[in-house]
Amino acid sequence: MANENLQTNEPDNAGGDDDFRWKQSRENLLSPSGIRLFQLAYACKDQEYEAARAEIDRNYETLSPRLAARGGNNRNGGSFINFIGLLEELGLMYRSEEAGKTMLRATPAGDQAAALLNSAPNLLRVVPYFFLDVLSRYSLNNPHNRMKRDPEMRAKMRSSDMFPYWTIYKIMRELGGNISKQELQRFVFKLKKMSQVADAIEEIKRFRKDVHTLSASELDSKYGAQLEGAAGQPKYIMGRAGFQTGVIRQKGDVYTLNDEFIPFIDEILNKVPSFEELDENVWIAQYGQASSMTEPTVLFSADDDEEEERYAVPEISAGDEILDQVVALLEDEAYGGVLLVGAPGTGKSWYARQIALVLTDGDTHRLREIQFHPSYQYEDFVEGLVPGSAGEFKPADKHLLQMCALATKSEKKVVLVIDEFSRADPVRVMGEALTYMDASLRNKSFHIASGRKVKIPSNLIFLATMNPEDRSVDEMDAAMERRWAKIELKPSAAKVNEFLKDNGIEQPMRGATVEFFQYLQERCTIGHAYFRKIRDRHSMSRLWNAQLLPLIKKQHRYETDLVERLDARANALLVRWTEVDAASASSGAAIEEQSQASAVEADQAAE
Repeated sequence: MANENLQTNEPDNAGGDDDFRWKQSRENLLSPSGIRLFQLAYACKDQEYEAARAEIDRNYETLSPRLAARGGNNRNGGSFINFIGLLEELGLMYRSEEAGKTMLRATPAGDQAAALLNSAPNLLRVVPYFFLDVLSRYSLNNPHNRMKRDPEMRAKMRSSDMFPYWTIYKIMRELGGNISKQELQRFVFKLKKMSQVADAIEEIKRFRKDVHTLSASELDSKYGAQLEGAAGQPKYIMGRAGFQTGVIRQKGDVYTLNDEFIPFIDEILNKVPSFEELDENVWIAQYGQASSMTEPTVLFSADDDEEEERYAVPEISAGDEILDQVVALLEDEAYGGVLLVGAPGTGKSWYARQIALVLTDGDTHRLREIQFHPSYQYEDFVEGLVPGSAGEFKPADKHLLQMCALATKSEKKVVLVIDEFSRADPVRVMGEALTYMDASLRNKSFHIASGRKVKIPSNLIFLATMNPEDRSVDEMDAAMERRWAKIELKPSAAKVNEFLKDNGIEQPMRGATVEFFQYLQERCTIGHAYFRKIRDRHSMSRLWNAQLLPLIKKQHRYETDLVERLDARANALLVRWTEVDAASASSGAAIEEQSQASAVEADQAAE
């Protein structure tokens, strides 16, 4: 496609269709409700469709108290009548006309998905390659795409060869892992041909330079108007692409790929999809094939006792300022839990684990570390539902109840560490348990969502970490404020100096590096822990170019002047490191030369 087309956002097609846009249904597999509906549907596979649909809707309402409280879901005939379209689009399940009956069937890919969920019911904690592989091979010109029921939309879709989710991952990877809502609406959601993707990437790069200098009307004139209204909103497309599972993170109007997923996203991008127009039956047969990419990627550390030593020695002890504060808040002030608050690199996660090791006497069997993410739910933390052998669903204890059970069996302290606490909605995730983590209500029974009675033992300790950039500490719910004490961990120049001194860094470079750290703090918040391994110019260069500069670019992606100033200051520091290293090497060579001369003189004297 020519650049002129991109600048006016005219799609590359003979019909001159200048209002093409991506469009999809709102249903999403990669969400707690989506997973629940799929599992219910799979339990009804091989049944007559209408009977199965009624049973699925009935069970879904039973398992969804909020839906039941609203009187059920009668939208367009229930929940599943829309969801089956998504399963057909993704090639997981389908309706099959057989001998005058409509049957609900599963494809090999659907069987594979059900097996994966059965072995790892919490998809939002263990996300296999499989699900992103399924999404990446989805095309807009899909015979099961319900948007094509509209004759006008069908004509537009039939001329497209676009694979939307593969394209989103590709564009985000080429643009530093992030993309804005405006860029999606102005460029990405208008792409009609795969041949347009490379040019669109270059166009977005130019747009990022212009967005701070041109007015909105000038941007529209140069790049074309962005999509407006409900049709242009990214939430459904980006939700399906992975926002709701933590594959993609959102801050304001910017979406960013989670670094943990990038290796297997890159593997998916190595397979460039090729469009082939298929009818509904062939689509199901081809896209319903099992995926070969089934190795799960475990996102969050669990208590894998077989993989670690039973006991670990804490690196802190009584007298440590933070440890003493935590103990005082838990024992003297009787808070339900302690929240360590600070920017990345201030040592929150490290401190949480070390404090947990002290409280458990180093016994890792009495310690569990988990991590919240934007889609974390009550069903992930308190109790969920898993399929039984007969296709039924039964309650399953999750992290909180598992740790409560462990604490009940022991008189010693048991610690649950929650990393990235603020990336989920803690009030929603903890539910009624939030009230009963209060010290005055420990060991008192209460009902959870399934109706079961449980209690939180007094020897179960809660520690958590929180980045204030994710959610303002001041915005915490009042109930959270009463039960969680907060300790702020601040970037420390003294700690940086201590690290450098321990690593053998002498003056003047120790002072120059500490001065650079302080300069950074005046413009962006960078934790001292990043400087723990600085030993020479090479380690400083690696830290800046591989960690700090990408982090600063992400935090200040629209402040290029600031990023350039910080980069220049860092490079000036590296020049000083080079000069000092050269002087040190020269001095060392002179000493070595003098030593050799002395040795020669000694030999001559001996002769």
